[in-house]
Amino acid sequence: MNNGKEPNKLKLEDLKELRRLLEKYYNIYKLPNSNDIRHITELYRKLFIEDKISIRDIFQEINNNKSLYKPYRLFDLIYGIGPKIASFIVRDIIFMGIKSGIINENEVNQFDSIWTTFPIDTHVFKLTKRLKLHNEEKIPSSDEEKEELMMEITHRLKDLKVSVPFFNAGAWYIYFKNINICI
Repeated sequence: MNNGKEPNKLKLEDLKELRRLLEKYYNIYKLPNSNDIRHITELYRKLFIEDKISIRDIFQEINNNKSLYKPYRLFDLIYGIGPKIASFIVRDIIFMGIKSGIINENEVNQFDSIWTTFPIDTHVFKLTKRLKLHNEEKIPSSDEEKEELMMEITHRLKDLKVSVPFFNAGAWYIYFKNINICI
């Protein structure tokens, strides 16, 4: 992704800044607790410092191609990550890009492979079923079936003109806080 140039590596100082931004972001939106922030920063430390993946190159890839598929696959192919965690990473990169002004929030739903910003677990599956965004009876077991479901749900959200990554973050938050909603 770096087009033959020396990549701008994420440094330890950048990770400290990322942690500060995540804490601020999570405090504003009342998202997961400090343990979750620690897990995220540890994962990012491994990916962006130890494995030397350049987040700046990922932003450039997204902005140049208006596609999220290549960054998603980059993370998905790392042993032990898989589709759900890869989707979390891409979704958080989108949020960081919006927050920093690198990515235009109004263009996000138009990105190719926007479905990659929609991690699904049991809770998101149940909420999206209650909202009639899919008709599946049980959460798919294979990665390919999960990706198909991610595509189906995001297609419906786009038709409704709902921000895919923000809806997903909200769905995770609702079930994270165990709020029983009546729809």
